[in-house]
Amino acid sequence: MLAEKVESQAEYEEARSLGYAYFQGYFFARPQVISASEVPSTKVNQLRVLRELRHAELDFKCLEQLVRRDLSLAPKLLRYVNSAAFALNERIGSIMQALVILGEQNSRKLIALAIMADWSRTIRRNWSGPLSRGPAFARASPDAAESRVANRTVS
Repeated sequence: MLAEKVESQAEYEEARSLGYAYFQGYFFARPQVISASEVPSTKVNQLRVLRELRHAELDFKCLEQLVRRDLSLAPKLLRYVNSAAFALNERIGSIMQALVILGEQNSRKLIALAIMADWSRTIRRNWSGPLSRGPAFARASPDAAESRVANRTVS
């Protein structure tokens, strides 16, 4: 049985003495509010979207399904189509409507751009390679220069 709303040590002990085996409540953990400006999207689905965009003739139905699965891309597309740039009288609420309004070429461009921007942000956030401008770069440069000088003197 589950003891709910356990908020203190005394309540926990009492529920346990009554035979409860499962417990939940603020005594164990407080809920955490997690806020983020964007929902992370799945890269695999984005690759599928890019593959679909490469077809000679765009299949709007298939593209709609793929965009709908991407919790980051779908809101961006709708936000763009509903922006002042289009000055539409009605609010666009479906992915299919947005794709039709944009047309084939603009849909390709906008969706590819949104995906590349997402990847760029991910790379910048996670990149720590040898070309990054941090302490690792500063340490690597003199060693590389010394290595080139040593190779010239030996030859």
